[in-house]
Amino acid sequence: MEMDPVADRESRRRRPSALFIAAVCVFSVIVPGPLVLLALGSGRACAMEPRDKARMDITAPCAAIDSYELSNDGQLPASLDALLVPDSGGSTHLKNRTVIPVDPWGQPYRFGVRVFSTGGDGKPGGSGDDADIDNFSMERRTQR
Repeated sequence: MEMDPVADRESRRRRPSALFIAAVCVFSVIVPGPLVLLALGSGRACAMEPRDKARMDITAPCAAIDSYELSNDGQLPASLDALLVPDSGGSTHLKNRTVIPVDPWGQPYRFGVRVFSTGGDGKPGGSGDDADIDNFSMERRTQR
């Protein structure tokens, strides 16, 4: 009985080789395993401390105030709400926002000569998580 060469080739194509099976195991089990463990372990790193989140949040209104000032002949906004008023082109200085964000403790960010959060206790001053955070102290830290 003679084997048809075309049928023999097709039967070999249908069966995965040992090398193919080994490659599938490596790329579907061994490689993603450490990546999953890394992702699960970094979950703690993704949970940001409230003070760090406030520092990050403050940068957006500060940039918006700079933008407002440039657009209005050096005049500062009367309040943070002015950053949400659309210009003639329909865009606002505080991009992608319809409301002024609140700090991680649920208090509104405030604006005088500085943008600041009164920390966890909502009162001026304080220490630790209750200490004030503002754009001036952030600038001083980056200049050191």
